[in-house]
Amino acid sequence: MPFESFAILGDARLGKKVLSEVFPGMEEPLSLVPTLLHGRSVSVPIGDGNWCSVKGGGWNYGGPLVYMSRKDDQLAFGLLPESASRREVEVSRKTREFTAENGDAFLSLSLLDLDLPGELRFLKDLRYADGSLVRPSLLFTKVRCPYRPRDLAFMTDEEKEDCVRRISEEIGVDRKDFIPELSRRLGERVGELHAHGFLNDTLDDSNCTLMGEILDYEWMTAPGIPLEDGTMGDVLLDERKEKEIFYGAEIVLRLGGFLHEDVGGILGAYRLFGEGYRRGNQEYWDKNESIRKILDGEKFVY
Repeated sequence: MPFESFAILGDARLGKKVLSEVFPGMEEPLSLVPTLLHGRSVSVPIGDGNWCSVKGGGWNYGGPLVYMSRKDDQLAFGLLPESASRREVEVSRKTREFTAENGDAFLSLSLLDLDLPGELRFLKDLRYADGSLVRPSLLFTKVRCPYRPRDLAFMTDEEKEDCVRRISEEIGVDRKDFIPELSRRLGERVGELHAHGFLNDTLDDSNCTLMGEILDYEWMTAPGIPLEDGTMGDVLLDERKEKEIFYGAEIVLRLGGFLHEDVGGILGAYRLFGEGYRRGNQEYWDKNESIRKILDGEKFVY
């Protein structure tokens, strides 16, 4: 998909200027909207096999670029509020103190600070249904892979195989080992986050990449960083870790479904994910009684 089709940033006076300032020396940028999963983001190749995901530039669906919900107090489809964008950058920086293997949300750029073309200037005064300013922003996140597991659901079998084959080559594994390798990578990333006090209550196949990079920190619990609602999220930590491991297993299970491969059901997926999780957080894996019961095949865990 050509860069000019990227919603708000598609305006030649704005989009190319913004990206050329963020990535000096970049040639004429082309953008990729991997599938319909990416409703308000676009991926831009930035060299050395890396990509930058730009979120908050409006809807990519070919209809209205911005749709303000009248039902919800604070919801603007296609846009990303500045408070959420800045929090993602703050959480991302904190995770990079112990790992460089997740998505790097490195820049929050407020549209209020940009010289917007005439037809976009209304964005600076745009208000939610409750009367508060939206203060829309762009979030820039560096990743090695622009595709997420759920993207596979939108591809033909031929497209899936081409995508997975190329990723397998890049991470250095045989195609047949792709699901086990991705499962372990993803499990290890989650284990590392848990070991350092980070929790993701919304982990699913749409907020990680096909290289196992964790993304979307907007609602991730992070030590010392308040959530958008003002709370710290520091409750039921062990119980939520336990639940998030099952979220990871569900991602593995769906990968098997998307690629028509048998991963051994939810228990097989749980074990694959757990092989990686143990590398990132051996202590929690060994001490949790529910994990032991699941691995022992108990029918009811309570």
